[in-house]
Amino acid sequence: NNSIVLFFGFITPDKGVEVLIDAFSKITQVLPTVKLLILGSYHPRLYKENPSYIGSIERKLKETKLNNKVIFENRFVDDDYLQSYIQISDIIVFPYTDGSVIGASGALASCINFGKPIIATNIPRFNVELTNSVNSILIKPNDKEELYKALFKLLLSKKLQRKLGLNIKNLAKERSWRKTVTRTIEVYGKILRKPKGPAKA
Repeated sequence: NNSIVLFFGFITPDKGVEVLIDAFSKITQVLPTVKLLILGSYHPRLYKENPSYIGSIERKLKETKLNNKVIFENRFVDDDYLQSYIQISDIIVFPYTDGSVIGASGALASCINFGKPIIATNIPRFNVELTNSVNSILIKPNDKEELYKALFKLLLSKKLQRKLGLNIKNLAKERSWRKTVTRTIEVYGKILRKPKGPAKA
C-alpha cells in the first residue's frame, strides 16, 4: 500500500541523487508511508576519477536518518529486473543537475512505455520531449524545494498521476511511429541511391 518513488541508473555527482534525498526527507515528514527506491550502482569511472564520491549516498542516507525509508540497491541491474521495479513504482524521478549534456536520455527511453508519471529537471536531456504539466512535471535543476513540491503534488493526486502516465505512454507510441517513418525513409533512400546496372541492348 506504500507509494514508491523510483530513481534508476548509474550514480554520478551530476544525477542529483542528493537533491532527491533532501526533497524526499521532507516528504516523509508529511507522507510517512512513502518509500524511495534508488536503483543502480556508482559509475565505474568514479573509482578512478572521483573515488571520494563512492559511498556518498550511503553517508547521505545516514545523515538524513532515512535508512528505513529508502532502499538503495547499489548494483547494476539487468533489463528484466529494472522493468519489474518500474512496474511497481508510482513515480519516476530524474533529478539531473547538469544541463550541458545534449542528447536523448537513455533512462527516459527505457521507462516511457510503462506509462509512469515522471518528474525531471528542465534540461535538454528531458525538455526536448517532455512538456511540463502535459506528460511530466519539469523542475529547475538542483532545487530541492521545487522537487519536494512536485513530489507532494503528484503523490496526493492519483488523477494527475493517471493523466501524466497516459500522456507519457502516448509519447512512447509517437517515438515508435517516428522511428518507423525514419527507417522507411532510409530504406527508400538506399534503394533510390543504388546504382543501376548497364542498360540492356
